[in-house]
This record gives sequence, C-alpha cells and structure tokens, in this order.
Amino acid sequence: MRFAMLVVVAACVAGCSHHLTEVCPSDLIVVTVPTDTTISVGQSFIPSITLLGCHGTQVLHDVITLLPADTSVVAVDSATLRITAKKIGQTKVFANTKTLGTVAGLTVIVTAK
Repeated sequence: MRFAMLVVVAACVAGCSHHLTEVCPSDLIVVTVPTDTTISVGQSFIPSITLLGCHGTQVLHDVITLLPADTSVVAVDSATLRITAKKIGQTKVFANTKTLGTVAGLTVIVTAK
C-alpha cells in the first residue's frame, strides 16, 4: 500500500505564526499519521506530522527531521521526509524538531514484495 501524505508543520490558524518557544510548548501534542505502518520492500510514504500547543488549540511550526533507528531497513529523504523500505525488518523512525529534539516516533515494518 502506498501512502501519499503531506508533512504538515504548519503556521497557525488565521495566519498567525507561533514558534514552539512562544506558545505552550510544555503541553506539546504531536499528531503523526500513520502512527505505525507496514510496507513492502521498495515502497515509500511520507508521514504527516502536526505539532499542537495550548491543549491542542494552536498549530505550531518548527523544522522537523526524521531519523531511522536502523538505516539498513529504511531510508529517509531529508528534503521530502519520504521513508523508503530497503529490506525486510522493523525499525523505529524518530521525528525530531529543531527546538525540542525528539518529539515522536513511528514503527515501520517492512515485508517482502
């Protein structure tokens, strides 16, 4: 199954712009879609990652990078955040923000074609 997701690290609703340090970073909510997924060797997807502060009322933005625990199982394109399955196995892929460090992770299980 191929996922076509957009990485959402959005500006605030109504055009406001909030950085993580300005708006409620202590109650950060991270919404990751999918949270965990299974794909076949050669398939890829781009997870959607949304950062929310102030009990989920403010969309926050920051630079996000993805880092796989096992780079032999999946590769991450740093420009697009596309995760591509390289070989059969399982790994955790961590979402890191420039401001707060690691904020989320998703498990990727890779199966045969």
